[in-house]
Amino acid sequence: MNPAILFSLKQLSVVLLLCLWLPKAVFAGPPTDVFGWSHLKWGMTKGQVIQRVSGVEKRWENGKEVLKIPSYVIFDKKFRVSFNFDAGDRLWSVMIDRFSGGEGQQSFMNYYEPIERQLIHTLQSKYGRGKYSKNQSYDNSKEGSWELEIDWIFPSTVITYFRMHLKIDNSMFVKDAKPMNFSQMTLIYSQFDMAGEAEKL
Repeated sequence: MNPAILFSLKQLSVVLLLCLWLPKAVFAGPPTDVFGWSHLKWGMTKGQVIQRVSGVEKRWENGKEVLKIPSYVIFDKKFRVSFNFDAGDRLWSVMIDRFSGGEGQQSFMNYYEPIERQLIHTLQSKYGRGKYSKNQSYDNSKEGSWELEIDWIFPSTVITYFRMHLKIDNSMFVKDAKPMNFSQMTLIYSQFDMAGEAEKL
């Protein structure tokens, strides 16, 4: 066979393979289901969680052994991770949260909002837009509370992002006092039985 024709056929085969592969790679879309968090699956034991995830520590709280990651970095900011187990000591939810507050704390607009934008963008890129049940825009010019909640519901897992920011102007109580800002960001992955929920309807 003519070498030029053979080379053209090879080129054509590569193009065809790319045409078949690229739509799946670029337009794959969100997953049809989620079965846990990170390298963990629902139903794992405490021992399996410790083996699969680095930085997990055992602690005693209210007379119970609990597992936590005290410092989990997301976008250069430290969060805390808590692992929740059912009565049979099987993993059923993971909570990632960050809280700060007090007099003179930086406002949500300056400190938390950039992290929130990055986090929501990452979650929506991976899981789709999600369902907004609360969406209150922050207003730094006045005191009050602002909440945001987004849920991603899959057959095996519900993922919830919740943010609450509270600003209190306490200058009316203490002269020249700075505003008090309290912020909490929480991301929860929890096991969900869609079939079981449907039976309740």
